[in-house]
Amino acid sequence: MSRRTSRKKLEVEVDERTEELKTALSNLTEAHIILKELTTIDAVTGIRNRQYFDEVFEQEWKRAIRQKYEISMLVLDIDHFKRVNDTYGHLAGDECLAKVATAIDSMLNRPSDVVARFGGEEFVEILPYVGKVNACQLAEQIRERVEELTFEGEAEAIQVTISIGVSTLLPADRGDPKRLIAAADEALYKARSTRRNRVCT
Repeated sequence: MSRRTSRKKLEVEVDERTEELKTALSNLTEAHIILKELTTIDAVTGIRNRQYFDEVFEQEWKRAIRQKYEISMLVLDIDHFKRVNDTYGHLAGDECLAKVATAIDSMLNRPSDVVARFGGEEFVEILPYVGKVNACQLAEQIRERVEELTFEGEAEAIQVTISIGVSTLLPADRGDPKRLIAAADEALYKARSTRRNRVCT
């Protein structure tokens, strides 16, 4: 075999090996993305979890400071959820959480809007570029949508309602993002401490 042929063969082998490595790297990257996606999904409701919310909220807050736009936040709580668990069992409670989460998620149309399970029977929504009036309108639409939901318990149909706290801020350089969450939480407390099944801001 001549030196020229030998070099050509080596170049082909190197090219083939390079392609194999590129394919392997691409597959590995894809697997990593899928794995990361899975770790941000709440197992019960199928929507995003608290970890994902924390990451996205921090990014959105910084972007809002740079671009100077408002962010609204909704904190949503299923009214008397303990009663559902105590009366119908935890499987019915899980189904209730999943149905409510799906209903909330279905009301969001923009890629930038995020809903996540905040903990227990609480959910949270981040709404970039949304002012107070529009946030309250959306919250009321979500409240009405959940109120219309019915799902089957063991012996009867179950209906639930939600209370929603709304807050809106224009993030500032030295502002604390926790203020937005605290304000929405305070509004939720106001809704729950009165008659529930309502939106407060």
